Amino acid sequence: MVSQNIKPAATTTTTTGAALDTAGYESVTAIVDFGTITDGTHTISLQESDTTTSGDFADAATTSLLGSFTAGTSSADETSYAVGYKGGKRYVRVKNTTSGTITTGGVVGATIVLSHARHNDPGTSQV
Repeated sequence: MVSQNIKPAATTTTTTGAALDTAGYESVTAIVDFGTITDGTHTISLQESDTTTSGDFADAATTSLLGSFTAGTSSADETSYAVGYKGGKRYVRVKNTTSGTITTGGVVGATIVLSHARHNDPGTSQV
């Protein structure tokens, strides 16, 4: 299953994706795309929680991640990163935290891919 978590758009503020339920899937991959970034720093984190309550989410520990994100800046833009998640929490989301002097910001988008379904319905394909 592929789910757009942060709609690709120019942003100057911190953006948080919606909680995504990973129940029934063995694999989670977050894909972040940076377009043109003119100013500021855009730091990406994969967050996890046992509930959908926004305040319950926290950044996943590096030991729960397969790979890492590099912050988006004007000298590190037009790139994509894929990071796997092996933690045990049911819900995940992507967060883009902005910092520094931001006038026009940058284009950021995130997608979460859930794969290796524990049970497939007949006639469905598996990512």
